[in-house]
This record gives sequence, structure tokens and C-alpha cells, in this order.
Amino acid sequence: MLPVVYRGTRAQITDATLLRSYLWDSVRRIRLTRNMRAQLDTWFSDYLLRIGNGTEETFAEDYVKLTDDIIIKWGSPSEPVGKGKGSIIHHIDRLIERVFPQLETYCISPVYM
Repeated sequence: MLPVVYRGTRAQITDATLLRSYLWDSVRRIRLTRNMRAQLDTWFSDYLLRIGNGTEETFAEDYVKLTDDIIIKWGSPSEPVGKGKGSIIHHIDRLIERVFPQLETYCISPVYM
């Protein structure tokens, strides 16, 4: 869990991050160099390039408006935790299914993972 700096200044909040922690030197940093989705999805690859080139629509100068087809609708945070439709677990299952379609079928495939 990240530390909470109640009514902290920007500097105080920055000082409380993992980068400033004594643990940081023990953290193994890895660098992801290949975007697997962008390799297989030309629309997504072009979308990332438009963001990187600054040609994608933005608002408030720093924010990119996500298109409706890449947004996964989420229910209310006050919904029940159970497994029924509308529950938080149901929404998490939907998210996993959208990110990893047919995960149960292909979970043993290194290429899929």
C-alpha cells in the first residue's frame, strides 16, 4: 500500500514515494521493450503513435481522450462484492476476459502469455 501524506505538499508526497524509500535499491527494475498488443493490433499501434506524435485529441493539455471501444465499463463502487452480475468480482472477471480473451483455454501457452 502506498503511503498517505494527509494534506501534504507536492514535495512531501514525492518524498513518501517508493523512489525515496530505503527499499528502492533492493527493487529489481525490468524494462519492457516490446508492446505485444501494438504488434498484433494495427489500430492500437496507430493510436499510440498519434498520442506520441501529439496528433491525438487531448483536453486540459495533458490528457488524451480514450475512445469508447477501448473503455471497459465498470459498475458503481458501492455494488456488492459477490459473484453475481453487477458485483465487483463480476466486473473484474469482465476486465480479465477483455484483456486476456480465453485465458483459461490458452493459459499454458507461452506464446499467448
